[in-house]
Amino acid sequence: MSRAIVAVTDFPHPGSLAEPPRLPALERLLARAETPPEAVPDWRRWVQQQVGIRVAGATLPVARIARGREGHWLLATPVHLMAGLERVHLHPEGALALDAGERAALERSFTASFGEAGMRLEFDERGECYIEMPHGIDATTRDPAEATGRIVDEYMPTGADAGLLKRLMTEIQMWLHVQPLNAAREAAGRLTVNALWLWGAAPGEPAVTLPASLPVLWSTDAYLVGLWRAAGEAVQGPGEAVSLWLGRGARRTAATLSLATMGMTAAGLPGTDRDWFEALLQAFAMRRLDEVELWITGRAVLLAQRDRWRVWRRVRPWHEVLSG
Repeated sequence: MSRAIVAVTDFPHPGSLAEPPRLPALERLLARAETPPEAVPDWRRWVQQQVGIRVAGATLPVARIARGREGHWLLATPVHLMAGLERVHLHPEGALALDAGERAALERSFTASFGEAGMRLEFDERGECYIEMPHGIDATTRDPAEATGRIVDEYMPTGADAGLLKRLMTEIQMWLHVQPLNAAREAAGRLTVNALWLWGAAPGEPAVTLPASLPVLWSTDAYLVGLWRAAGEAVQGPGEAVSLWLGRGARRTAATLSLATMGMTAAGLPGTDRDWFEALLQAFAMRRLDEVELWITGRAVLLAQRDRWRVWRRVRPWHEVLSG
């Protein structure tokens, strides 16, 4: 049986759009599904469940798994914070890309400023930024992708070590303020890196149980890439190239799709409908896929071949279906 497990990680929640566009392919997919979309808050846990990976603990060790090394790690995503009239927002561009020179400069400067406290900043070969801490961190943190364009206070760490993380983030903001790379970015008309979003911590060493085999993974998510690497499996590439991985004909595929990875905003939703959901529907209609399992806006949807004949189902606006 051919099966595609697809998580659209940053699709805008219906309530966040003043005038949601109609998305015909997504709406047909939702109409054919046998059961109403099920509420599933965490897409990373959902993907794990679908592929048979078990990770113990209430908090996913995102940073530790992503880094793939022993130690106490935080993801430190470069972002730009904007001061509004009353509250601070995370810039809609989300995570900022840094070139090799900028990364090296930050690594050197961070060591000089924070090294005596037992902290170290480093980038991996994929451009992900991490901070190694001298001790474990017990806090619940949020993926910056969830906070993109929103008030940051609502996404701050909680838990026993939340105060420590908030103080560290403030100290890092002060350190970044004087970094030469920001003067250069500003002169070039680029967003400055005025904060590092610290997240992905979990207390203790991760206890991961892997299945005998995993689907082919198409994703740039550091956590999933880390899990597949731990299993000795290669990762093929970005999941956004839906037609490409559908054309490969793998019996089992897991993929993550992100608007941010494509440099798109909510205005580009009709394009995703054509490139992502229409491609999935065509593969389903041609029986190249027996099942499509979709996570989108905190909802899980299953479409199986037995559902393809449900043509009498009324097609409703996607934002109504996913708001229910």
